Amino acid sequence: MKIPEINCILSDREITDMVDSIYKQNHEYYIIDENGFILGYKDQKRLAEKEYFTELLCKWRNINRWLNNGASPYERVTLAMIEEKEKERDTIYRQIENALNGKFAINNNQESLPIEKSFRLPNKQKSVQKQGRQSKPFKKCLQNDDGFRLQRLHAVMKGKKGKEAALTIKVAIQIGWITKPTFKAVENEFGDIGNRSNYNKYINEDRFTNDEIDGMKNTLLSN
Repeated sequence: MKIPEINCILSDREITDMVDSIYKQNHEYYIIDENGFILGYKDQKRLAEKEYFTELLCKWRNINRWLNNGASPYERVTLAMIEEKEKERDTIYRQIENALNGKFAINNNQESLPIEKSFRLPNKQKSVQKQGRQSKPFKKCLQNDDGFRLQRLHAVMKGKKGKEAALTIKVAIQIGWITKPTFKAVENEFGDIGNRSNYNKYINEDRFTNDEIDGMKNTLLSN
């Protein structure tokens, strides 16, 4: 998550724009199908970091509004209230600085807690037990590769999702380049290949014509 440096003179408009831009990045954190429905998490840890940072920015914006634009006309403002708000803003500013440096806090007294402790994410051992057996990396599925086959697969797979991605992998299996990889292994190797159900539908069933199969064979095997 790349976020511009922040300083004490950020305007309310700049804070609002930063919050809006963060929420437009949901596709980076969720698995979303072609109809726009969220199917699950793509990166739960980075999503937690983003939401934490967004919360800090919102708090910063609200305090700035109170200090710069005045409180409610029905609220009796005292000097002590103003000083308290200014101290709170200073604390949030330090938390924002820490967040920009990869450190996250859960309260004002713990400004440099690591993200794993702040959000109580499960450790690696528990995560593996919950998710079951880890999938074999894609490179382990390669058969007698001297580097050319993986390089060619990357070139052909670039930008492909769903049906097209499944066709490429299916043909690579047929011509003996690879053994069948899991969806996760393909995704980890080649990036976003669409949603799991659509990919699996094409990789596991006979949904391609002979012309499609032959065309992909020629693409992979051509010099």
